Amino acid sequence: HPPGCTAAPPPQSRRRARWQSRLPLPVSELNARVVAGTFDTGKDVQGFPTAKLEGQTIAILGYGNIGREVAKLAAAFGIKVKVFAREKHHARIAAGGFIPTSTAIEAARGADVVSIHTGLGAVDPATGRTANTGLINDEILAALNKGSALLNFDLGACVYAEALSQAMTTGQVVSATLDAD
Repeated sequence: HPPGCTAAPPPQSRRRARWQSRLPLPVSELNARVVAGTFDTGKDVQGFPTAKLEGQTIAILGYGNIGREVAKLAAAFGIKVKVFAREKHHARIAAGGFIPTSTAIEAARGADVVSIHTGLGAVDPATGRTANTGLINDEILAALNKGSALLNFDLGACVYAEALSQAMTTGQVVSATLDAD
């Protein structure tokens, strides 16, 4: 499995997040230089793997309060925003300047980042599974651009762990932020 570290949440939150990345980013070194005031973003950033946000594409799955705010923030950075949500939200999504999609795969196709805000959904009485368990699967991850990132501040069960592990091993996904609860 790719290397990772656990980050502490704000005190008002009982959730834990897990961040995993395959990027060769020396986080400890960068942190020490920023704290010491010796990191000049104008010239020093060139020595580290970074990418411009402007022109990237994000797939937002779910358009509740958090999904809407993520869409606004992404757009402020010049990121193209595609949103998978129920049909009843499509007019509001389009009015916000975002691209509504009818399927999660349609939103993920060609995206550099996928951000999940669906919740687990209703429980199927026949299977005992929630509607969005494993929503992020091989098909969704394969639709993303190579070298993409996954953001899941929703419940961890929305992501099929084996599919994500495989996608990170092949470099299809290079960074994943996950709810660990």
